[in-house]
Amino acid sequence: MSAGLVEWLSHVPLSVLYLLMAAFAAVENVFPPVPADTVVALGSWLAARGQGSAFWAIFATWVGNVAGAGAMYVVGRRHGTAWMHRRGGMAPSPSC
Repeated sequence: MSAGLVEWLSHVPLSVLYLLMAAFAAVENVFPPVPADTVVALGSWLAARGQGSAFWAIFATWVGNVAGAGAMYVVGRRHGTAWMHRRGGMAPSPSC
């Protein structure tokens, strides 16, 4: 199975792989169990094999992380603690 995955990955354009790395890094900010570190390891592996660039792998991951964190900031800023209180009292009360 892993040989088939490696074969498939060797035929996917690098730009698509970099976009996937950025997407996984962004999603990890919303849903932490997403294994973005595994995707970063994939980018490192591609760079080590000479099929990719370590710079672009790091840059794509960084852009994805910043985008995901920014999106979470906007959601938190827009809805704030009032939304969390309505959703089940997950935030501490303002009197603390």
